Amino acid sequence: MSDDRAGDTTLERTKLMPDEAPTGTEKALLGLLSRPEIDAWVARVFQELTGTTPVRTLFRAGRIDAVYGVESDDGRRLVLKVRRPPVDLVARRTVADAQQALAGLVRRRLSDRHDSRTGGRRRLSR
Repeated sequence: MSDDRAGDTTLERTKLMPDEAPTGTEKALLGLLSRPEIDAWVARVFQELTGTTPVRTLFRAGRIDAVYGVESDDGRRLVLKVRRPPVDLVARRTVADAQQALAGLVRRRLSDRHDSRTGGRRRLSR
């Protein structure tokens, strides 16, 4: 495939992409719900980082991270990758442990309440 043909394919994709709905990844990462909001955010970030304005979207991609390819007003083709923030595994484990401990307390409390109503007789469970 020649470079010209590859460029034509990119142009065709560019024409279709602005009408696409935002992906779940874009919504989760950016917190924006419409394509115009996302496109404005991408343009603002490119302006801040490179001093140029995107004139055309070449591609959008990403399942885990959001990736945007644009052509800038000075003719450069640039890519922006928006990554998810790293997960704090220690904090996540702490939350999971706290949830388990709380669930245990609730189970014991419900069990004690049941015992007090039945006069201390426990029903055998199968």
